Amino acid sequence: MRKKTLIILVLGVIIIINLSNINVKSIKTQTTNDAKNTSNLLSEWDWRNTEHNGIKGDWTTPIKSQGFCGCCSIFALCAAFESAISINENDPEMNIDLSEQYMLSCSSAKCTGWDLHQAQLWLKTGGAIPEECLPYKADDTIPCSSICNEWKNKRINVKNIDRLAGTTEEIKNLLIQKGPLATRMKIYPDFDKYTNGVYVNKEPSDYYSTHVVTIVGYKDTPYNMNYDGYWICKNSWGNYWGENGYFRIAYEEADIGFIVYYIEYEQGSIPVLFVDAQNNIKKYAKTDSEISFYGIAGGGTQPYSWHWDFDDGTTSTKRNPTHKYQESREYSVKLTVTDADGETSTDTDKILIDNPPKKPTITGPKFGNTGQDYTYTISTEDEDGDNVAYTICWGHDLPIDLDEYYRSGEKIILNHTWNNKGSFCIQTSSTDEHGVVSSNSFYTVYISKNKILPKRISPSFSGLIITRSLLLINF
Repeated sequence: MRKKTLIILVLGVIIIINLSNINVKSIKTQTTNDAKNTSNLLSEWDWRNTEHNGIKGDWTTPIKSQGFCGCCSIFALCAAFESAISINENDPEMNIDLSEQYMLSCSSAKCTGWDLHQAQLWLKTGGAIPEECLPYKADDTIPCSSICNEWKNKRINVKNIDRLAGTTEEIKNLLIQKGPLATRMKIYPDFDKYTNGVYVNKEPSDYYSTHVVTIVGYKDTPYNMNYDGYWICKNSWGNYWGENGYFRIAYEEADIGFIVYYIEYEQGSIPVLFVDAQNNIKKYAKTDSEISFYGIAGGGTQPYSWHWDFDDGTTSTKRNPTHKYQESREYSVKLTVTDADGETSTDTDKILIDNPPKKPTITGPKFGNTGQDYTYTISTEDEDGDNVAYTICWGHDLPIDLDEYYRSGEKIILNHTWNNKGSFCIQTSSTDEHGVVSSNSFYTVYISKNKILPKRISPSFSGLIITRSLLLINF
């Protein structure tokens, strides 16, 4: 619990005043009515596994990675908004994926950092769009004009965003009432080493940065000597970091929760019967691979009925079906959703089914001398019969893209000269006409340096004089 006291000495008498329930006017915010009622609080809460309106599930969305771009405030706000939508739509399986790149490209944000307060002001007026409308690239130079044409029809507006500077108990209550909360924290050197457990700063030093994360739960630990409890937080450093992308941190540690932001989403503010078709492949899938499809809908009257058309003569009425394709080509997968009032809406998701070329083979000399020209043969086969292009690196320079496509199985001849001695690893890969890349092949070549000995007269032996000779010796 956040404890605040004021000690006053008056005429030799010590007076202790509890400030926990006094509003700090230097922070221009007030606690909401929802947050003030802290009676009968549960000892723990976790939006990843809780019951809401009679439905139990995970009301958070999958962990993401901000990459090498300092836009944590955008990720934390989007995470809070995604959960707010699922909570208010009463659908833990919704898993809506909002575009962080939209805020990064269409605002004043930069990868060098963006203040949380400024970020929430922009979200309040700019709203959000689905990830597929402007995919995240961790690049603040991508123009806003890269947005999809139908972005206005897909934009989801925010009802309200507000902040709270309150006690730990008030923040707990707000978390339960409103959903996950975005908050700022200080980063100390030992936080970089976090892997699991409850974080408590054990290396006193000045913090070197601030970071914005999303509080999704808490747990009180009244009998723990080191802390009264901890927050459960969602980070944006990928699911390999920490506890599968999450971390636990003691109350008040690193100033976490000093100010929190909550997002209010009004049910139905999604465009009427908003539909989004998604899948679990990033670029392509091989034939006979099991692909998972995910249907997202909101803004209509539940329950919804689902109809998937996989563009190969097969369909499904499941919300989240799986499917296998037997032929390599691009497919336009169509999802049609019908709500209880008979309103329908559709979305199309394009996927590529393609088998990558085999790993190229390399043949040629493995030993040689500097300054000599050597010939190598490279070839590969593509299971789908596609033409292929090659990328090659000779081990001492940058990779080179060969500006020509070759038939599957065709052998190409390349020459190369090394001017320095040493071992060099030739590396090559092939790419088919759909941009699908093979595995890399490696071939090590050992180059020696030619050295010419100086001319000299050999001593006579048995009356014979050995003539001078020019010797070429490899070292």
